[in-house]
Amino acid sequence: MRVQFVPIVTAALLQGDLADLVREVVFLALIALLVILVTRRLTVPYTLGLVVVGLLIGVFNLAPEVRLTPDLVLFVFLPALLFEGAWSLSVERLRENWKVIFLLAFPGLLLSLVLIAVPLHAFAGLTWLDAFLLAAILSPTDPIAVLGLFRQLSVNEQLATVIEAESLFNDGVAGRSIRHF
Repeated sequence: MRVQFVPIVTAALLQGDLADLVREVVFLALIALLVILVTRRLTVPYTLGLVVVGLLIGVFNLAPEVRLTPDLVLFVFLPALLFEGAWSLSVERLRENWKVIFLLAFPGLLLSLVLIAVPLHAFAGLTWLDAFLLAAILSPTDPIAVLGLFRQLSVNEQLATVIEAESLFNDGVAGRSIRHF
């Protein structure tokens, strides 16, 4: 198998003004910092604050124009998130809960694929291939917000481990499913 490198920085970005890009990133980071400070004072979860602020920014069209390319998401953000999740996972707790994690990540994901693909095929008229492809995209769980909330609320570590590990394995199975379809 030949490895193909995909350019993450596009020609349009290179032609654009780098100062504008830096300004926009700093602006978004300052908004996130402000949300942290406000949510700590109000004693509400940080993730809830981010959702509310994101909705307000979107409704009033206050955000700078930020375009995420699929390559940027798949080759920069996703590997960093998966690496952080795997790095912080307790191997001891993973061994203790491997049966539950296995059942949720493998048969659970396959069941989810079927439960999503069958109605898509029956009611939306998608072909089986398209229905299973869309199901493979929609099925993986994303526990980042949930785990952040778990840390703030000091939820049982075993539950957090099961959810985080299931999500990591779930992403791998779903990624393989997408490549299969």
